[in-house]
Amino acid sequence: EPIPLGEATATPRIGDARTADPCALISSQPLDRFGKTALVPDHGNFNRCDVTMESAAGRFVATVQFEPATEVLPNGAVESRGELVVVRQGLAGIDDRCESVIHLPDAFDVNIWARAERGDTPEMCTIADIATDGALAVLERGEVPRRQTPFPAVSLATVDACGLLDAPAVATVPDLDTAVPDLGV
Repeated sequence: EPIPLGEATATPRIGDARTADPCALISSQPLDRFGKTALVPDHGNFNRCDVTMESAAGRFVATVQFEPATEVLPNGAVESRGELVVVRQGLAGIDDRCESVIHLPDAFDVNIWARAERGDTPEMCTIADIATDGALAVLERGEVPRRQTPFPAVSLATVDACGLLDAPAVATVPDLDTAVPDLGV
């Protein structure tokens, strides 16, 4: 018997990482309570999108970033959401950022973190949880939406970075035994 359209579930995935829009997984509106927000699509690499929050208490950033999936889940509170595995790690790292990871079935992870650029807030993990819950809501509907505007043809985003450095070039580096590419976004 066919599944009624309203009950069908789509496989959450990144799809073609070069065309997937990380900004589709984060929204500034739910973070307005932490200060004046701005969506920043170019604060990092092509696989990343930030929301900045500016207030008298400081400047805070929530980040969503696509990465190839890790083989081992990080430590933290693990929850299963259909085909998604979510790990909320809490405060971690040198800069006391609060982190989460959403493991997808298509061999990608969505890394999410909140950190202070200036000032301090006791709600860093609340910010990360809001960003994580927003990303989950999009992913539970299926594939990450595509970028509305493709990268210009002259952008580095269109270049195969692994093709820029071949084995003979790597062999010129003393004491380097191998040139195995580390594929990413």
